[in-house]
Amino acid sequence: MKFTLKESKKYAKSGKLDEWVIKFLEETDNRNFANHVKNKGYWVGPINIKLSKLKRCCGPEKEMKYKEPKKTWDKRVSSMVEDIKLGWDVPPLIVWFLNKELSIADGSHRVEALRKSGIKSYWTITWFDNPKEYAAYKR
Repeated sequence: MKFTLKESKKYAKSGKLDEWVIKFLEETDNRNFANHVKNKGYWVGPINIKLSKLKRCCGPEKEMKYKEPKKTWDKRVSSMVEDIKLGWDVPPLIVWFLNKELSIADGSHRVEALRKSGIKSYWTITWFDNPKEYAAYKR
């Protein structure tokens, strides 16, 4: 697998989006979330969403659930900004609809790199664990 936006859209079109997401999460060392969502819940996407609607949970800020040293964060984000300039087919952001918010489960570094690159919206795959919230979102 290549883990690109193009590939994720191909899997979604063939009804295998969940398969692509699980493999992507496992390969990008986000096995905890992969195990949490495997074989349950509902996936929507990829759809283009304004980055301002997404909530990060990882970064150097003190309120982040998953803290990363600023120097490490800046280095990873800067590297991704350069990759975007070179034409990187950025994988979609993986989001969890949690407490009526779009919480980034995988992609905090990518979303920051996209913002720094002047991109205002990007492709997102959203996971719902609540059937009522999923149904309301689909309307």
